Amino acid sequence: DADADRPDEDPPLDPAAVTRLLHACAPRVARAVGDLREDVRVAACGAIKAACDAANERVELSRIVSPVAAEVFAPALLRVASREADPAASNAAFFALARCASACAEPSFLRRVCDAYARCRGSRARGAARRARAGDGDGSPPRNELLRRRALELVARALADWPSRVLTDENADCLACATTCVLDGLEDPSAGVRRAARACFEVYEAVWPRRAEALVFALRPHARQLVLGGSLAGDPDD
Repeated sequence: DADADRPDEDPPLDPAAVTRLLHACAPRVARAVGDLREDVRVAACGAIKAACDAANERVELSRIVSPVAAEVFAPALLRVASREADPAASNAAFFALARCASACAEPSFLRRVCDAYARCRGSRARGAARRARAGDGDGSPPRNELLRRRALELVARALADWPSRVLTDENADCLACATTCVLDGLEDPSAGVRRAARACFEVYEAVWPRRAEALVFALRPHARQLVLGGSLAGDPDD
């Protein structure tokens, strides 16, 4: 029988074995994300995506993979995703980050993404205190448009996929961080980033309509016009 050698279903994964595997390999995989060899980078990103897929499929594994994705994988992926001069590596890292955003619901992951946006925005961002602690409030102009746009896309994914209690009941400061990132994105000098921020605001509005309504009244005229009418015309600093 040709089907005799094929099992009916995949064997169950042992959570304890997965934990040991991640603790042993996760730091090395994270380092490999930034390897100079493309095949190594691709394999590392593939390993991260496979771990996140397993976490999405099995609840017992999500509790194991989620903190590793936020604390070990995300910092390495964000560094590589910021490489504007290396689009292949940047794209692979971003796709792995998107998978991490769907697989984990860790406030630390969202904080890292919002911090990455704030650092790219320089002293213009609303999170001045956070950047000051990071030593990045030097008044430099905004940089790395690609990472700013992708950071907002990751924020939108987290707002859409994560349980709302993770961002409200348990971690109000995390929601405040995401809110600051979205509001600042609406006034970003790049039209592409503002477009991503508007899409992110639409997700925010769908999850927390009352909060979003209050934020609209607090926006400057240009940002309010973007949210309500979708207009990208004009200078956000005007």
